Amino acid sequence: MKKTSFNLELIIDLIILLLITVFLLGYFSPQYLLSKTTTTGGDTASHYNTLVYLKNILFPQGKIMGWMQGNYAGFPLFYHYFPLSFLLMAILSFIIPMQIAFKLGTVLGIFLLPVCVYACCRFLKYKFPIPIMAAIFSLVFLFNEGNSMWGGNILSTLAGEFSYSLGLSLFFLLFGSLYYGIREQKLYLFNAVGIAVLGMCHAVTLFFLGVASLFFLFSPRPYQNLKYLLGVFGLGFLLISFWFIPFVWNLQWVTSFVFPWSIKSFWAVLPPLLLPFFVLSLLAMIFNFQDKRSHYFLYTIALSLLIFFVGPQVGILDIRFMPFFQCLIVVFGATMIVKQLPTIKATKLLPFIVMIIVFLLIKSYSSNVSAWVKWNYEGFEQKSSWANFKELNDYFAQGPSGRVLYEHSPANNVFGSLRAFESLPYFAKRNTLEGLYMMASITSPFVFNIQSETSEKPCHPYPNYFYSSFSLEKAKPHLKLFNVSQFIARTKMVKQALAADPDFRLEKSAGDYQVYRFLKNSDQYVEPLTTKLVFSTTNDWRKDAYRWFANYEDGDSFLVFADGRDPRTTALPHYRTPRVSSIISNESINIRTGDTRFPLLIKVSYHPNWKVKGAKKIYLVSPSFMLIFPQEKEILLTFERGMYNYVGIAFSVLGLLLLLLQLPGFKKLREQLSPAWLERLITGCDDSWEGKVKKIGITKLLISLTIILLILFALIFYHSRNYNSFYLMKRARQAYGSHNYVKAVKLFGRVVKLQENLGAANEAGLFYALSLNAQGRYTEALKAFDQFIAEYPSSYWTPQAYFELAWTYQALGQQDKAIKAYQDVVRNFPQTVWKDYALKRLKKLR
Repeated sequence: MKKTSFNLELIIDLIILLLITVFLLGYFSPQYLLSKTTTTGGDTASHYNTLVYLKNILFPQGKIMGWMQGNYAGFPLFYHYFPLSFLLMAILSFIIPMQIAFKLGTVLGIFLLPVCVYACCRFLKYKFPIPIMAAIFSLVFLFNEGNSMWGGNILSTLAGEFSYSLGLSLFFLLFGSLYYGIREQKLYLFNAVGIAVLGMCHAVTLFFLGVASLFFLFSPRPYQNLKYLLGVFGLGFLLISFWFIPFVWNLQWVTSFVFPWSIKSFWAVLPPLLLPFFVLSLLAMIFNFQDKRSHYFLYTIALSLLIFFVGPQVGILDIRFMPFFQCLIVVFGATMIVKQLPTIKATKLLPFIVMIIVFLLIKSYSSNVSAWVKWNYEGFEQKSSWANFKELNDYFAQGPSGRVLYEHSPANNVFGSLRAFESLPYFAKRNTLEGLYMMASITSPFVFNIQSETSEKPCHPYPNYFYSSFSLEKAKPHLKLFNVSQFIARTKMVKQALAADPDFRLEKSAGDYQVYRFLKNSDQYVEPLTTKLVFSTTNDWRKDAYRWFANYEDGDSFLVFADGRDPRTTALPHYRTPRVSSIISNESINIRTGDTRFPLLIKVSYHPNWKVKGAKKIYLVSPSFMLIFPQEKEILLTFERGMYNYVGIAFSVLGLLLLLLQLPGFKKLREQLSPAWLERLITGCDDSWEGKVKKIGITKLLISLTIILLILFALIFYHSRNYNSFYLMKRARQAYGSHNYVKAVKLFGRVVKLQENLGAANEAGLFYALSLNAQGRYTEALKAFDQFIAEYPSSYWTPQAYFELAWTYQALGQQDKAIKAYQDVVRNFPQTVWKDYALKRLKKLR
């Protein structure tokens, strides 16, 4: 009878999982998922070329990591992004068209989440119908429309976070399997392989699983649990070392993007659709607080909030941990009925009732998912603007070899994504500046500075860098530096500025877009340098390079970030500039120079994996390019694996051998090896180690760890309050907004002095002067404004600084100087609102 009941429960579970899939397909129509079109929508559109590059360029070389030239002046692909989703898509594309494989890969995490949540609760040994109810509840999280950028839910996935989505699903699977494996001392290989797979999905989900697993150290069997965790995580990391070790080593060559995410409303965290399930979660905590599984959930929920609040202080993007909080509380709500199960008679009917209620709730609250799915998966080719977009791409495909710059504009979304032109390397086989994987590139801050100089509505993505206001004059040296030959303009302001500038020539009009040729560009990726080179041994080359770039003019000296020197570092104006030709390929650069006396600037991003023949070494040169001193007239640069790549491969081979030794077919070989040796190799532990820990006592260790953590949090709080620019600026803005200008001067001045964050220091410099003005300290304010303008002659805040400088002169009765400062605003910043303000003041003064 019990077996029959179990079979019926399993059948009900499978039926409901099938109905959940059907429900999801009601939104993710096969009409769009199975159409052979190129996916659009947010970041997702820019991911497609990555798949194409992986399959067509890297796979034939036997690699999954390499160099991509198309965006950000080149960047290392998959050295700072997660390859698993793309690997699955690429493999699937050998069977079905690549466009369809990509679409299926992007929704895989969505369809897997209910299944993985169900499996999680089964591993946690919750009785029927709790696992299937938890799976149903997970739909509520998926259809939550409170955000579209945090990750995990459908809108975030459609916006491009599909790797995170898959990682979140696998997190729940391993969240349950680790609990079961540790409790039963089973699933060693399953969990080890799962950890490896999770790591290649998304680093955040792996990190969170790792810290969540510390829960098992607070148990009656801490030593045994620790050995199990070291074993599965150790083997898991060995298996992915071929990718993970290069990933970690490459962190020194990425651009940090960490800041405290501002959540402006309680309803963003717990929107109306999630709120009832939060209440269920609270009831589950009250009713089942003695249940160890509840402790596991509550510990992990609390951990997600803790990391959210302290994450930015330790270099972690906090918002990626909020989806864990949301999904965990929704799923945990299903456990409310644990103690009531024996009294519930219609347990077989209950999941169907719950499913219908959840389906109706989703139908009532979800308003955007269907439209977003259609927008993404009907593809570029089905948009009404496709003919216009195709015309532009076909035109660029026949163009010069230089890079294509485009104006950043929300209007670009008409093609299917605001980032549509990031796919020029795919559609037109042309290199452009901007791209999706901005953290993977050391060049991205400079690219976004150019964007601010050439767009009416730039995005300013990095808060730790300052930006410019619109200025073609300031942009021209930068465009030449980046070998920009063509410029796509969208807005009226930018078109008018280009039309009035003799250095740009209109080449083509297509719909609302105009293409201008930049006449001052050489269309060369490699050029001989005739200016002086300055060798720099700075401790922070990024800040120095960015300041250099912000003020760069034609003829300026370049900064070479190296200890050594070369005799060819001085200007060579009395020699005839040699003819230099180059061929830029995917992972190689062929150069021919007519004179080896001239150093060569290679307008491609620097990375240590670039190797050179025909020169002694490759130097990092401002802004973030490569410089060589040729020893031969024929030079070849190739992007190759580094030593850390081979170390990673060796560790992965070791991991595979250890994995094989655990399989039943290798029992004899395993018995021939020393069990103690094998255990030490996998876990780093042996009996003597355990004895030492026991001698100390796990309680003492945990108390010591708690004290250390409390001290660490206190230090983090002190540091953030007094030395972290983000939090200092928050306090300074609050003081300024409440007219506490004395405090504002102190805080803004501290940010300026720290120079820890270039973007914050730039803004703080202006508001430091404004705060002095507000106190009537005009003489000090004049000095502060002058100092700001000297340091930031063309930043976003500079037009306002000139305007406020003029106002300060007025306040001091120095009318002539005020008029001159207002005229500087009109002359130097004609495309800003400050020009209009200055004209009004000038009219009154005259």
